[in-house]
Amino acid sequence: MPFGIKVCNINPGDFKTSFVKNRNFPKTIDKEYTERFNHFMKMYEEDELNGENPIIIAKLVDKIINKTKKVSIRYVIGKRLQTIAVPIKRLLGANLFELILMKIWKVK
Repeated sequence: MPFGIKVCNINPGDFKTSFVKNRNFPKTIDKEYTERFNHFMKMYEEDELNGENPIIIAKLVDKIINKTKKVSIRYVIGKRLQTIAVPIKRLLGANLFELILMKIWKVK
């Protein structure tokens, strides 16, 4: 603070980027993990491919740097469902929140 440096944390949800096509995978996956691994990778890829336009993050960064006098510690940005998950997790607690996600994601 005494040097005028502002620091914040930007927590992005899923955005349409080149993550999907540039993701590196392990060379081998133990067979007991293959089904779950594939399930989650498919889910992640769908969310990323249907994510928000990354220009939204660029606009937020520009606003923080050039227009905001008081910087917040954290900015959660993305699709509404992902951004509201943050306060819901705080409200419900991590364990209950995880159980709900496991049901939604069909994880056994």
